Amino acid sequence: MTLIVMKPKETTTHLYNLDLLRALAMVLVVLQHAWTMSEMDTDEWGWLCHGYRILIGVGVPLFVVLSGALLLDAPVLSFREFYRRRMSRVLLPFLVWATVVYTFSFLTHKYEDISTWQDFVLSYIPYLITNRINDSHWFVHMILALYLMAPFLQRALLQCSQRVVASSLVAWFVVMVLRVVWPDVYGLRYVSSLFPFIGCFVAGYYLKHYAQQLPLRRNASVALVLLTLVDIVELGQYSVLPHCMAIALFGLFLTKPLLQCPKWARLGLLVSSCSYMIYLVHIPLIRSILVYTGITADPAQPGQALLQPVWLAAIALVVCCLMGLVIERLPRWAQRLLK
Repeated sequence: MTLIVMKPKETTTHLYNLDLLRALAMVLVVLQHAWTMSEMDTDEWGWLCHGYRILIGVGVPLFVVLSGALLLDAPVLSFREFYRRRMSRVLLPFLVWATVVYTFSFLTHKYEDISTWQDFVLSYIPYLITNRINDSHWFVHMILALYLMAPFLQRALLQCSQRVVASSLVAWFVVMVLRVVWPDVYGLRYVSSLFPFIGCFVAGYYLKHYAQQLPLRRNASVALVLLTLVDIVELGQYSVLPHCMAIALFGLFLTKPLLQCPKWARLGLLVSSCSYMIYLVHIPLIRSILVYTGITADPAQPGQALLQPVWLAAIALVVCCLMGLVIERLPRWAQRLLK
């Protein structure tokens, strides 16, 4: 069978609910880092620690599910065209903002082994490649790996029936559970850390591609409630749960297409359009607030501690959105570099 390479079609249909889903994922990611940087991610915080963990662990998997839906269920492009579009979209802003963060971190003496400008120049590429500029940039390396695989996955999925794709996702779920409940299975040692995200990536495609044939609203709602309950009972031991919760949440959002943007959703659309830039720059903003204000979370004041990640995340999001509005007024080439 000859695989026909299709050119992208012009369409006027835009699912605004997916934009809002991306905005939600971004809010959860910023909230997660505000929480961890407030040093509230330890067992001594009890219910406060676990309550946040249930909520925010869904953020990154949700991004991956959404990426799989939009990339794998899109018209097939040539390998060259796909990589030209997607890699430049990810790499250019990453290089710009990683350089900004690297310079800021050097000037604030974050790196113990970089003390001179010569060290600064010589260490840039090694730090960039080994993800030592900022730990949170691991997401960029992960998504780049998925993008490298995406054209191959897309072509393979075109040849698969719905049953084959569904069976593959069931197998992925079984392996994910085995990694937690029976980690001594020797073969599991060779399962990459990319494996959980590959399942989310393909699940996004499955839900979007077969959405019309699935009773999504009921199943997704039930799955989301059950997964949350299991997470509460098991105290977050199963790392598979955030990924499955992200898949269920995406299925729930997909059940009611939003073809027009209501007024209340405009802020969400702004967060969505700036989401990548927000991801790359929000951590230095939060760190600066914590360093220069000296505010720390106090276990003796749980009410105040509960709100600290919220207002930190809110400030970071507001600043990033204002930056996004400024960037939107720049020439097109500058926008491509920054967001």
